[in-house]
Amino acid sequence: MRCQSGNLSFSCFTDKVDDEKARFKAIKLYLDSQNLMISCYLYNVEGEDSLETRKKLLLRYNSAGLAPTIEIFNSTYSQIFYFKLILQTEEDQSTWHIDIPRVNITYNTDIAPIEEWFLTFRMHHGLNMFTTEGTLLDILREPILQWELGERITPENLDAVLPYAINITLSVSPCANDVAVIGLICNATTPGVYVGVTYTGFAYDNTTWFNMTKSLCPSNDDACEGLSLLNIVLTNHHLVLLTTMGLHISNDLCQPTGKILTFSNVTFCGFEMLSTCFYSYSPFHLWSNCLPRRSFGRKKFSKRPIAFLMDYQQNTGISVYKTQKRALVAVYRITKGRLSKKVKFPMFQFPNTGFMPYGMFFHPETHFLYVYGNEVWLSSDGGNSFHLLISLENEQIVKATACVYTHTVAFVSNKGSIFFSKAGKDGFRITDVEKTVVIPGSSSFLITAVLDNQTAAAEPTMPKKVPFNISIPASRWFMHDFGIANGKKWDLKVDTCRYSVQESGHTARNVIKYLDLDTTYNFTFRVIPQYTAYPMFQKRLINLVIGNPSLLEVTTKEYWDEIDGYILQFSVYNKFNKQVNYRPPSIYGIAIPISDNFYNADPSKPRMRNYYTDSKVSGSYKKCANKSSRAECNCTLAEKMSSLEIFSDCTEKVLRMRYPVTKLPIHFNLKHSNSITNLTFPYFVTITEVNQRENWEVRGINETSGILKIRFYLTRKLQTTVYSPNSLILSLYGSELFHFKVSTVPGVSHCNLSDEFQIYVDEAPLAYPGSFLLSALTALLIGGIIFVAFLVQLYQINIWDELKRKCGRFNKVSPSESSSAAVATSASAGEQRYVN
Repeated sequence: MRCQSGNLSFSCFTDKVDDEKARFKAIKLYLDSQNLMISCYLYNVEGEDSLETRKKLLLRYNSAGLAPTIEIFNSTYSQIFYFKLILQTEEDQSTWHIDIPRVNITYNTDIAPIEEWFLTFRMHHGLNMFTTEGTLLDILREPILQWELGERITPENLDAVLPYAINITLSVSPCANDVAVIGLICNATTPGVYVGVTYTGFAYDNTTWFNMTKSLCPSNDDACEGLSLLNIVLTNHHLVLLTTMGLHISNDLCQPTGKILTFSNVTFCGFEMLSTCFYSYSPFHLWSNCLPRRSFGRKKFSKRPIAFLMDYQQNTGISVYKTQKRALVAVYRITKGRLSKKVKFPMFQFPNTGFMPYGMFFHPETHFLYVYGNEVWLSSDGGNSFHLLISLENEQIVKATACVYTHTVAFVSNKGSIFFSKAGKDGFRITDVEKTVVIPGSSSFLITAVLDNQTAAAEPTMPKKVPFNISIPASRWFMHDFGIANGKKWDLKVDTCRYSVQESGHTARNVIKYLDLDTTYNFTFRVIPQYTAYPMFQKRLINLVIGNPSLLEVTTKEYWDEIDGYILQFSVYNKFNKQVNYRPPSIYGIAIPISDNFYNADPSKPRMRNYYTDSKVSGSYKKCANKSSRAECNCTLAEKMSSLEIFSDCTEKVLRMRYPVTKLPIHFNLKHSNSITNLTFPYFVTITEVNQRENWEVRGINETSGILKIRFYLTRKLQTTVYSPNSLILSLYGSELFHFKVSTVPGVSHCNLSDEFQIYVDEAPLAYPGSFLLSALTALLIGGIIFVAFLVQLYQINIWDELKRKCGRFNKVSPSESSSAAVATSASAGEQRYVN
């Protein structure tokens, strides 16, 4: 349970474990019906490790604002959780702590074979400090863990059986490699079936052992005498045991009864004389011969079957045979559950007549096929062709297994040797010259030379996209033969689209959506891979680009479904908030606000731009008057979004526009009960800027002579400018906030109608004469550089020689009789000067 970077390591656990043992184990966490609670601490690997030093390390990173993160992911789910920046003290041990509700990881609680999650711990996500990895197992749902396989065996009784064990047989859960069953193969003096179950990958001494003899032979008659285990296989729904008394199939593991697991016996009546190889589909009631069907009267097979596998992706059966001369592989189609008589590909014959095959193995992630014995052969096309990986002398591979997460393949020999390899990364061959290594999302590489079995020289096709100092997993790169050294094996044609894009809201392409202050847009896009040769684990297939991050707040969520489809959900809403205790500019400038209105007020914080006397004596709070903090102002959501002057203390958001704002059309609506109409003649309106700003203008267009006469009359009568609400345009010549109040003139309506709106002008140029001074200084600087360059060219001045001559005056060395020897010594000593 550790992650090492430099001399520091993480230790993370879900329950109390032996601290000394925990450091040398992989991180293995377990999810049950309760929340997932994890504690982590740092310790010094090389130095003193004590509770005091651990606490110092936690305080050091806590003070820097850093805390661990945990990423939980599998092929269909990915989520990052953050540890809290608090210290939990338990038994004088300070730790980081996190409490993750089960529903945040999965809602399901039914018994079913599910994929085990992988974990990545980091010190603050994105920094890659002290990165360590592990697994998370849902012990509430794993089928085999819900059963009692027989009578439990005490440690004392197990110790009495172990001396008679001559071998073991092991099978892991297809979806969770930390769950496994192990069986003891005993000699004839100790009959019986003894099986252990672990959910920790045997990392801890917590294997539960069962005596399954009575479960397989409940009658206790003479027929069960000498019962012993030969092999064991754990599938998603069944436990299959091969014993000296036949084949036993368990009940469905996903339907626990609370009782001891029961088995049914399978008989192969009529098959024994024909073959010793059979296959079946879950629930394994019907079994068929591995040898393909042959017509009546045809010659019997002279091939001896060595191994047989079913390829569910290709719906084929793959057999390894041994003849008198050599070994071969045959791939048969499966039709209606039975092997066809015809092969899908021509039979592949292994060239070495001394090859003695022992078994066959499918890598669960890459679907590469391995045939092993005294040699190991690899096929990446489902058994059509193979190439040699390793060849052994006086030794034979008898077992193969793989780690799904790291793509490591392990081969175990009959002499106890273990050979490791990476799936799809089994060494370069001389025939790989002119082949191309393709890394999706990065530069590809053209192999120009093979240096040794693990090293090749290559040229990048896109040098700017070369992934430096990054290890690419075997499942993330592929090799294709686009060369001509081994014969042209490629052609060019128009390819089909390999992805389909779906948008849940049926939004049209290139559409423009206008975002108001209180509007939120939600989008969901799904990209589904199609016609892809290799599965790509959790590859992001959409790029979301935000043109101006200061204007928009975007929250995203991404995940992958069960068919490798990539789903991106994101929400967009207005991000621009007014600054705290903001006041707009005045006629004296931006730095001297004199308005009585505060926006986004907070009495606990200093007043903005409060430098001059006029600014200090002006301005007063309204709803925040006599309050000590913004929370005490009790602003409602409607008040925070309001444009009214009386709620300016609460106002947070404002419509934002880029400079210049000219000829902006403004329209007014009149609401009658449930209907809305445009405000037109005979209504007239007045427009004022509530903060007494003057650098703005409103003009009417398309005004008739009659409307102009009435407008001029009302302007003289009311002593303020009056506008017809028809076809008005607004121009703003300043920057930052403009706050307008629109009111109808009296006498037209039974009540006084008014409303307010605000516009914030952003990215305005420098005020006069700042822009002119900046332009003049830039022109002067460029002109000066051109003039100096002209003088240097005119008088043929070599600036570099002049600098060396000037600097040489301070580095002169007096000559001596042995100056030539000194110079020679200087040249040989790396430009150091010596004087005799």
